[in-house]
Parts: sequence; structure tokens; C-alpha cells
Amino acid sequence: MSLRSAALALVAALAFGASSGGASAQQAVETYNNFRWSAVSPAACLADARTAVNAAISGFGLGGIVTGEDTWYVEAGADDLNLWVYCVADDDTPEVDAPGAKRVLVVINVNTSRPNLGSDIRDFLAECMEFGCPVRTPPAATTERITWGDNARTLRGNNGTRYGFICPALGDATPAAVWGAGPYTDDSSICAAGVHAGAISTTGGLVTIEIAAGQSAYQGMVRNGISTNPWGAFQGSFRVVVP
Repeated sequence: MSLRSAALALVAALAFGASSGGASAQQAVETYNNFRWSAVSPAACLADARTAVNAAISGFGLGGIVTGEDTWYVEAGADDLNLWVYCVADDDTPEVDAPGAKRVLVVINVNTSRPNLGSDIRDFLAECMEFGCPVRTPPAATTERITWGDNARTLRGNNGTRYGFICPALGDATPAAVWGAGPYTDDSSICAAGVHAGAISTTGGLVTIEIAAGQSAYQGMVRNGISTNPWGAFQGSFRVVVP
């Protein structure tokens, strides 16, 4: 059986038509399959597949993933997640698109027992293959409960690292001061900065910040009911990551 015949057999086994894709879910396992013909070389398809799979692993913070590659596929898998992209040359029809040209059957398969990730990963892979990989926000490095008086001063110097904090409802309390309008000085109230940036309201919630270098000046601004103060040069900053 040729590689093309094997891929077509795979498509047939998935019960799809000759030129369409689809998704199906059974029990707690989500299985997604999409296929299309593409007028690219197998090498170009594999390069795109490699980029897409690696970006999915990184972007979704997937652990325990083992990757592999052959002349016609890229795969990655863990105990409860498998990603495959097959790039099968259509050797039977060299006349397609131009004399001597080849086309490739691209098959994307996602099988996961984590349905909450399955649909996101399948869309991410398909978008990577079609348009290039989008930038995804990495998960916060930590998540802990804080008060409206807490700031990020102890995290100074960890530039580029993200931290998640759970803020309680403000209630009748008065939030501590905030300097800047994004970035904020690292001695600013994290929760109040989160409201100012639009990440949460005064009812509380998750605020993710990214540590940044000190700035030469900080602008004050009224936004979302929070009035921040201007300041001059300061040694450390943070930005609020807004989803």
C-alpha cells in the first residue's frame, strides 16, 4: 500500500467525504480530524506541521509530550493526548496544478481525553497550518490569594515572568495606591492595577501580571474607576495581562 493509499484509507476509516473535514466526540474522548489537499511540497507541509505541533505544545503548556517525525508525518503524544499531522504526496496525479507539480494530502488529527483542551488545540493546529501560528498567552507561573494592599516589589528583577493572583472582593475597603498606567511601579497595588487595566472589577478575580524593568517615568490616569498617580524614575515595574 502506498503512502497516499494509506492516508486515503485513514480518511475513509474516519467516514468523511472526499473533500471535507469534520469533528466527532465519543464518550470522554474528543477526536478531531481534518483533511484537505494543498499545493505545497511535502517538505513545506512537514515544516508547517512541525511548527504547528511545537507551538501547540508550548502555547498550551502541555507536559510529558513526546514528539516524533518521519518522511510524511509529525506526531506528538502523551498518555491522554495525541496530535498527528500527515503530509502525503499525491504521486498518482503529477499533472495537478502544473506539469510535474505535486499536491499533498494534509491530515490533522487530535485525540484527547481532555475535551476542554481538545477543541482549542484542534483549532490552533488548523490555524497554524493555514495561516501561521498565532501568539498565545502562556499560563501564569503561580496563582495565589492576595489582598488589595499587596504589591509586586518582592518579584523585582524577574523580568518577563508572569504570576497569577486571586484578588478578593474590595467591599468597603480602600485600595492601596497605584502609580502608572501600564506599566505600573512594582510597589503599586496589584488588585487595583488589575481593575485599572480592565482585567477584573472590584468584585475580585484573577489578575495575571508580567514583571518588567523599571521605567524613566510613569503616567497617571483615571480608568475603570481607579485613579493612578504619576511618578518619575523607578527601579521595577509590572504589566497587567488582559485576556
